[in-house]
Amino acid sequence: MSNTLISKLKISRFLSILHKNLISRSWIFWFGLSLAIVLIYSFQSLKFSLQSEYFIQDDARQHIFWMRRFFDSELFPQDFIADYFQSVAP
Repeated sequence: MSNTLISKLKISRFLSILHKNLISRSWIFWFGLSLAIVLIYSFQSLKFSLQSEYFIQDDARQHIFWMRRFFDSELFPQDFIADYFQSVAP
């Protein structure tokens, strides 16, 4: 029984030291401010990059450009890259 009391006292002492040293108001303020700045600029950069009308991911462009051949059979004649991507498409 005294073992559990000692372990509870150690945990309580550890948490109080942790609270006093790490979780202070200035730490919370600066962490919150840095997190807010990161979120603001990341959303602005995403907004700028996704604003284009013709936005498409590079992988998608790479794997579907040859599909225009369905509409125009004369498109990409003797193009080995288009033939390759057409052959590996599911």
